[in-house]
Amino acid sequence: MKKNLILVLVCFAWTLPLSAQITREQATEIVMEHLDEEMMPFITLYTLNDIQLEGFLLNTSQGGALELDFAAWVYYLTYANSTKSKYLFVHESKGNVLEINLNNCDTPIDFPQWIVVPIIIPIKEYFFKILSSQQNNNSQGIVHIINSKEELNNYFISGYLPNIDFSKYTLLLAHGEEINGATLNTLSLQQLSVKHYVMNVDILLNWTMVITNWQLLVIVNKIADESDIELIVTRHY
Repeated sequence: MKKNLILVLVCFAWTLPLSAQITREQATEIVMEHLDEEMMPFITLYTLNDIQLEGFLLNTSQGGALELDFAAWVYYLTYANSTKSKYLFVHESKGNVLEINLNNCDTPIDFPQWIVVPIIIPIKEYFFKILSSQQNNNSQGIVHIINSKEELNNYFISGYLPNIDFSKYTLLLAHGEEINGATLNTLSLQQLSVKHYVMNVDILLNWTMVITNWQLLVIVNKIADESDIELIVTRHY
């Protein structure tokens, strides 16, 4: 026997052109705006590849069922160290969000077909520094997670760094080496799951023939010490 999935329903309005179908990127942006920023490091967000049409039947692992009476992008969200979860439905054109909160992890019955949605982690502040030739740079390709002043003392930091409240924030430290002069073009931090992140660093090179060691300092909301942060560096002239 199937049971009703709906426990709590919360509707939110979003202003978008009513004539246009929302893309998955737009729907994801709406969901991100809807979620609490402070909870970002503690959630994993999943979705399906395609928009789900009116009549779509969502079956869950614990026997729940919900049929959509409108086309929507569908999302499933889980929390770290919690049995709670939620489903979110973004209307195909209006952008309204229908939220269903659950007291358990009632995953979709076809869960292996759902994909992880990268979550953009807000960056509070960052510093890109060029190291002198005398300064050692021996940890390329690694992002160090620093969550206390005591840990910070274990690393060489070039130049100015503001006072950091480590009860709220984490300092991420990365290094790199180039064969030309270099400046930072763009920077982003994505969360793929509760403890898996990707830091994307785009470096703009010039034609100066000089070995350039750089140091990147990034301040973000608290991230767990045991998290894994993959560093991806893209270079171009």
